[in-house]
Amino acid sequence: FFAFLVLFPLLVSAEDQNDLARLQATNECLSCDLRNANLPKMRLARSVLSHSDLSQADLNSADLKEAQMQDANLYNADLSGANLRGADLTRAYLGNAHLFYIFAPESNFSFADLTGSILAGANLRYSQFQSSILKRVFFRFTDFRGARLDNANLEGAYLGQVSLYGMVFQSVFLENASLKGANLRGSN
Repeated sequence: FFAFLVLFPLLVSAEDQNDLARLQATNECLSCDLRNANLPKMRLARSVLSHSDLSQADLNSADLKEAQMQDANLYNADLSGANLRGADLTRAYLGNAHLFYIFAPESNFSFADLTGSILAGANLRYSQFQSSILKRVFFRFTDFRGARLDNANLEGAYLGQVSLYGMVFQSVFLENASLKGANLRGSN
């Protein structure tokens, strides 16, 4: 643990060191400034990061299983390969985030803004996207089976080669969205 604290300051800017130390010690960091943090492969399962600023953070392959990230700012963050199973990202801002191959079944993205994000190869089975803003999001080879998108805005989104089997579409805005090659069987 001591070696981690000695080396960890090299990974983030000076103003973030106290917040990072608190996160490491307690697995909780409400309203923290973790901008540009370099946290690849970090074990943050069941962490509390609500209202925190993780914009442009590198969370590549991080374990965020069941993390509480409501109202978090993840603008332009790299979460590629992250485990977000059961995570709560209600009202989170994930604009332009890199979400390649995330594992996020049963996660909650309700009221979140993912405008311009990339979710290629993502597992989003049984996840919640009610009233989410998904404008111009690039979904390719994404598994949405059983997910809920009630009142979601998918304007200009690309949903090529995605599995929407059993997905619930209720009052979804799909203007200029591409569903070329999508599996819509069993969708409602």
